[in-house]
Amino acid sequence: MLHILKNLILKTALKKILILIALLSFGFVFGQNEVTTNNPTVVFPEIHDYVNDYDDILSLSQEVTLKAYAKELEKQNNIGIIIVTVPSISPYTDIYDYSLDLAKQTTFGCIVIVVCKNMRALQIQNCDAIVSKLTDEETKSIIDHYIIPELKKGNYFTGLENGIREIKKELQ
Repeated sequence: MLHILKNLILKTALKKILILIALLSFGFVFGQNEVTTNNPTVVFPEIHDYVNDYDDILSLSQEVTLKAYAKELEKQNNIGIIIVTVPSISPYTDIYDYSLDLAKQTTFGCIVIVVCKNMRALQIQNCDAIVSKLTDEETKSIIDHYIIPELKKGNYFTGLENGIREIKKELQ
């Protein structure tokens, strides 16, 4: 009798485990297309291409142009660059921390440019592999001299275009 009871309990447990696995698999297949950190309150946008305009600050033709520049940079220097625009970095309050954690979540690019129009903030994160070619000081100079002046005028495309061109020059 005890043997039959053990088999019944084991079969019931296996059914529950299979149902749990099926539900988890369903969640992975049909779940949100976002990347999360170890902190469950932070949800990053999915990085799916060279240009990820979640704040809708670029036209489609501008996205295509920036994507072409990014592809060219990757082809010439084997360095991926991605642009992410977001309407908010909440629960973060600092664009540097947000962009650093976002960059850690992606394997797509070695240079990550994050723009948050509502905060009037921009950050470029470089992976460790290119710091010898593009230092933090050079990156800051590109931001200060080529990107920010255009962003202040509301010319997001021109600022990003200038930034990518200057990054390309520094990497040659």
